[in-house]
Amino acid sequence: MKQIVLDNFAVVGGQYQALHDVISEIHENDLLELKATPENPHDEYTVEVWWNEYQLGFISRTKNVVIHNLLANDVPLIGIVSQVNTEYSKQVYFGIFLS
Repeated sequence: MKQIVLDNFAVVGGQYQALHDVISEIHENDLLELKATPENPHDEYTVEVWWNEYQLGFISRTKNVVIHNLLANDVPLIGIVSQVNTEYSKQVYFGIFLS
């Protein structure tokens, strides 16, 4: 199966979700689920980022419109963790692929 990378992202808003609680368990190449959530009152193009049953955070609102619209139209996208920073910034970076 050939995968086409659409873009690379950092999870945002993780301090308000489960990111800091589970970051030590996340590894490079782990799969992430992406969920378009148009009912979010703060941003109609919200895309949630999930790892297993934990919501890690979101895609930045500066980059979420295209990904949201693809998901809302049932385009199959997958997120793959590319880097985990467990030091000071506690950040997860990932690519989104069209498969």
